[in-house]
Amino acid sequence: MDPTLTGVRLYDLNQSALTPLWKGAGMSYVKVFHGSDNNYLFNGVFPEGQLTEEDNEISEMMARSLLNFAYTGNPINTSSSQRQFDEWREPYGKVDMGDTQIESFKIQVIGGPHGTGPVILTDEDNSNSIKRNPENENIGAWQQVLSGADKFRSMGSAKEAERKRLIEQEKLFQRCRYINSLADTLDV
Repeated sequence: MDPTLTGVRLYDLNQSALTPLWKGAGMSYVKVFHGSDNNYLFNGVFPEGQLTEEDNEISEMMARSLLNFAYTGNPINTSSSQRQFDEWREPYGKVDMGDTQIESFKIQVIGGPHGTGPVILTDEDNSNSIKRNPENENIGAWQQVLSGADKFRSMGSAKEAERKRLIEQEKLFQRCRYINSLADTLDV
């Protein structure tokens, strides 16, 4: 992940056109596998099996977003009356060019049992948040404001919280650090 690259959008597809096959085999939800997004990116031109109405809708929105992104640099067409994603923000806010450490980014989660929407991921291993020490918590200390308590926003829905929890399980920061370490080791 390079925070100096602007105009980038990240997504995590949580839906597969093969979900009915998994359900038929007794598995209510199986994460997507490599290449699952092809059915959606190419608007179901070569579908693997029957596409559901929800699959067709996501396929149309992804194809429309891809085309709009290629044409304008933004996957959302503000002048379009056609169905599209509500928002799809750039992954990084303002970035200090001297600071190469990314502590958080936004990713668009698409489809699946918890719906479509943005998730903000934070790198807990490298964040400047206050680390909790249960042994001496509150011993001779004044009450302290929790890290991040100055950021107000709506609480969100249970689906949003579950979507975030599932994406956090992907351990994207750790995986990116590993890939970056390989790039450094191989000098590429």
